Amino acid sequence: MLARTINIVWRGTSGITLRLRTPVLAALATTLLWASVSYGVETKVLRDETFADFNQGESTGTEILSTGKLRIGPLPKRLMRSDDAIAWKVALDRYDANMFVATGHDGKVWRVEPNGKTELWADLEEVEVTAITVDLTGGVLVGASPGGRIYRIVEAGKPRLFFETKEQHVWDLIFDRNGVLYVATGPNGKIFRVRGEQNGELYYDSEATNVMGLGFDSEGSLLAATQGKAMVLRISKPNAAYVLYSATEDECRSLTVDNNGNIYVAVNSARLSSLFDRLGADKTAQSQTQNTSSASATTRPAGGEVREIVAGMTSALASLSGQSFVVQIQPSGFVMNFWNAVESPIHSILAAPDGNGVFVAAGKKGKIYRLFTDSNYSLVADVEEQSVLSFTSHNGRVFFTTANRAALYELSDASTSESLFASRPLNGNSTVAWGNLMINANVPEGTSFSVDTRTGNTADPFDATWSEWAEATRLDDQLFRPKKAVAQYLQYRLRLRTAKKSASPQIDSVQVFYVQRNAPPILRDIRVEKVGGESAPLPAATPTPAASPRTGEAPAQPSRQDSGDAAKSSAGAALWAMIAGRDSSAMGGAPSAARVGAEQNSARFNVTWDATDPNGDRLIYRIALKAEDETEWRWIEKELSANRITIGTENLADGLYRVQVEATDRLQNPDDQLATATLVSNVFVVDNSPPTIRVTSVKQVAPNKWELAASASDSLSMISAAAFNVDTAKEWRALSPTDGIFDDKTEEFRFVVEPDEQTKEHVVRLRVTDREGNTKVEKTILRPNGSR
Repeated sequence: MLARTINIVWRGTSGITLRLRTPVLAALATTLLWASVSYGVETKVLRDETFADFNQGESTGTEILSTGKLRIGPLPKRLMRSDDAIAWKVALDRYDANMFVATGHDGKVWRVEPNGKTELWADLEEVEVTAITVDLTGGVLVGASPGGRIYRIVEAGKPRLFFETKEQHVWDLIFDRNGVLYVATGPNGKIFRVRGEQNGELYYDSEATNVMGLGFDSEGSLLAATQGKAMVLRISKPNAAYVLYSATEDECRSLTVDNNGNIYVAVNSARLSSLFDRLGADKTAQSQTQNTSSASATTRPAGGEVREIVAGMTSALASLSGQSFVVQIQPSGFVMNFWNAVESPIHSILAAPDGNGVFVAAGKKGKIYRLFTDSNYSLVADVEEQSVLSFTSHNGRVFFTTANRAALYELSDASTSESLFASRPLNGNSTVAWGNLMINANVPEGTSFSVDTRTGNTADPFDATWSEWAEATRLDDQLFRPKKAVAQYLQYRLRLRTAKKSASPQIDSVQVFYVQRNAPPILRDIRVEKVGGESAPLPAATPTPAASPRTGEAPAQPSRQDSGDAAKSSAGAALWAMIAGRDSSAMGGAPSAARVGAEQNSARFNVTWDATDPNGDRLIYRIALKAEDETEWRWIEKELSANRITIGTENLADGLYRVQVEATDRLQNPDDQLATATLVSNVFVVDNSPPTIRVTSVKQVAPNKWELAASASDSLSMISAAAFNVDTAKEWRALSPTDGIFDDKTEEFRFVVEPDEQTKEHVVRLRVTDREGNTKVEKTILRPNGSR
């Protein structure tokens, strides 16, 4: 009933926001009655309801279906574990049920008896034992790398050289129904047939680099999966093969055949054999040069080199990635893509002994998937070792080996009576109050489930600072209340039980409710920018060198009293030339200074700011303004939803001002729980008054030529541009300050006026603009013989 009365609003991928409405208040009170009143009223929920959600957790005997369900499944049972880094393969003696495990990177073979007793069966000189099988008389045959030798072991500690392939690697060994051994090798893609000790021959020389796996089809023909040129071959006789399937990817890693004759092939874009390419090519080359027949012909690298191989190859195995999938080759020859792996690479596959699908070992987290014939799949095993590398089966029992560390497991097809599933750590993104768990489940008669929870404030649930697991209190068939409720992270654990082997509780979805402490908003970086901004020089102003003569005439000689000013102007021109990156001599003097500031005073400012709310609440803003010489803030906007506002300054007195922004989350929190944040801007200038202009000197130096000096000043803003105009001329000629740069509130100017025509008087207009875009024009009347 609770779900029906909640209005669900998606908020990104992290969860769902549930906005409370009147009908749900009673149910919410039940859910969060214990929560502190300092927490807001907007409840959120995290859901686990898909395969991807549940696959981030860890299961022990719990099967995760691709449809997003949990149920009791097979329970992996560890039979042995050694200090070796990798258990490459396992083989089983079908007469006494002893199992033999081939390991690396120390060249050891282990025997595991049905009662669990483990014994070192052989310690080879080679580094890796990559293939293993058992013959009809109980002899254990192993393939070693580097060097490509095959040994037979009938007594502990006494390996005997059985056959030399003279290749680098042995990837697989398999007997046919007549007891003939077939050997898959690399890196030259060869398959050997061995009829007895030192009695072998090349059976097929493929175009591939490595032959990774062997098998037999329902007619007894040899099958081979290859790498380098990824194919599945059917080899019916020596040197005669037919390509059943060819992939564009690099590797067909493993194959298996089900009871109906369907062939399943694991295809990877990243190849397992690359481990040997990168980690021991020099050692492999050395072993190839030692062409002897004794078991000690290939010496193991020194201890330091072995440690280097162990560290390097194990980390390289973890780095294998790319795309992986399983294809099905039907007896009719049709090929279909059967499954796209949810993680890669695929290390091994095995047809389920009960005929229902295929087991797939994939990825780097110790997981085994089961592919069903209806295209669905499930996760059936999740062990602590890094990767599951190989399978074998006998009398309905499935065994598998692992890497990092080397271990042997049995995966019983029969479901256990109890299983566990631990979720991923659920992240509230801050300290939150965790509410009830709502679990939708189908619980047949004779089955049950319970829920444990634990909390912590680190992302790793195995951190010692996390709380202990505690059983959640069952409130009804769906709701469970956790014991410890305030933390950033929560993890739940489901315990599924059954008294009937044929029945299991099924978990459909888990919802975990939480509410964050109402943290205040976060305000950052108030930006106050003039509308119109800073612009380039006025386009109508033509550059005019300070006090420059007309082109073609000799420059006027300044009087002694003006020499200092002339020198200053010349120095200023040179300075500007350096700043502008130009040669002042080529310009005939200093160019006009580029004006910094607005071309025209808009009397408006755009104010913007950055604001976030840790709880994701919607924010409302209040804006206040205050001059620097005032003590009280004056609100100019009290209900603003956008993080920007434009302020007009036409009615403000000139001066220095600041803006204050206040953010509040009151729309989604009650008055006693709302939070606010306040931020004040840097000082900005309101200047709506133009500069003052004063002509300080007019000197006639020729009948129709004057030298003028003027100053401009502004009380608040820097002078940013100046220009003059004579009589009715349409163009304005730009002026530079005497020091060559506009960088002060007061600037001095010296310039020469030489009208085109001689008349009784001339009008010179001087225009000055400050950085805020305020412009003032003053005029001076020039008359011959010094009159003004």
